[in-house]
Amino acid sequence: MRNNSSDFKPIYIHWYEDDFQADLAVRHMTSRQRSFYRNLLMYAYFGDKRPYLTADDTELWLIADADTQQEWLDNKKPILTKFTERMTKDGPRLVNKRVLEEWQIIEDYLAQRKKAGLASAAARRRESGNSNPEIPTLIVHPATTVEHPLTADERPSTGCQQAASSLPTNEDEDRDVNRSLMLMLLILSPKPMRKRKKQNVGK
Repeated sequence: MRNNSSDFKPIYIHWYEDDFQADLAVRHMTSRQRSFYRNLLMYAYFGDKRPYLTADDTELWLIADADTQQEWLDNKKPILTKFTERMTKDGPRLVNKRVLEEWQIIEDYLAQRKKAGLASAAARRRESGNSNPEIPTLIVHPATTVEHPLTADERPSTGCQQAASSLPTNEDEDRDVNRSLMLMLLILSPKPMRKRKKQNVGK
């Protein structure tokens, strides 16, 4: 798992409701506990510490959407059996195995997309006969790690390169990245991620 995993924020995720409902640990939770657990899983994908969760009860009860911290404390035991605690450079974090498996698929896809984009840019430079080793201007979207060379129309009119961090965000491309990612997940998600034995299914 990369140190900058939280740089990417998905617009939507795969959710396997059959797996969730078939998990025996989930089925033994009360309806309130299942709601808390589902909220924690969603925050693991979309929260500021993604794909992890804080281990602090003073924050967890708010993320779980409990009415009070005491309600969370009274119900957290069966929920936290679905997480393990991991020490990170930012302190202790809660980790869900299934979330990490899904997140790794996302990271692998983004790395392949970035590599392919850089290779394509290098090929275009060779075809144009440009032997200048200068690195092309890149757009880096804050919510992703995906980069691509600027076209002629996108380059600044002054001819000077802008710092990647100062360039505007292209929301349409961010949506395209997420659409491509979901298509990839539909095609490439390994079967064990979709169909598991009852004792191991679910989050």
